Amino acid sequence: MAYNWLLFDLDGTLLDFHKAEYLCMEATLQSFGFRADDEVLLAYRSINESYWKMLERGEISQEELALARHRTLFERFGFAGDIEAFQNHYEGALSESSYLFDGAYELLRQLRDRDGIHLAIVTNGFARIQERRIALAGLDTLFERIFISEQVGYRKPQIEFFEHVFREIGEGNAMIIGDSLTSDIKGGADFGIATCWFNPDGQDNPLGVRVDHEIRDLSELWQLV
Repeated sequence: MAYNWLLFDLDGTLLDFHKAEYLCMEATLQSFGFRADDEVLLAYRSINESYWKMLERGEISQEELALARHRTLFERFGFAGDIEAFQNHYEGALSESSYLFDGAYELLRQLRDRDGIHLAIVTNGFARIQERRIALAGLDTLFERIFISEQVGYRKPQIEFFEHVFREIGEGNAMIIGDSLTSDIKGGADFGIATCWFNPDGQDNPLGVRVDHEIRDLSELWQLV
């Protein structure tokens, strides 16, 4: 057996975050009487991603990120209102939105039942949101351990995040599976564990991050373990 611990990223790997983000932001914008067209929604996606990249690089804190992304959206489109109330509405909607990728649950169930394999979630995010979304998707019944950056105190790709994970799960031959080169794959490679890049769109690897395995569909993972 190649690996006994499989560390899964959550958003973009098991859950369709872009779908959840789009629908929840659309509903929040409409609730506050703001424009909710594709220009605004796609701009928010870009803004949000830019702030999470800043967080990965240690340039802002997770607490700063929470409001800053919405403040930037307000400024760009001339929205006026209570940004904190807007953030709370969005977070509430997001925590109730959990869309599994096709085939993900069945694959995880099969992996869970395979002798010698242990499953863990390793995700950056807000605990209050991620815990609820994990439960809604039924993933809490499939994973032995769940590590959320806000609770750990560090985030992917920080070495300290992975040190915490391995203090908890013990020694083992582990592989991280994720869609983000800068977070999941870089973090795993820097820590010295195997990496599996979930790359359904066939994107390039301009950063030269070490990728041990690359898959287009989650079902391909079965053959690697």
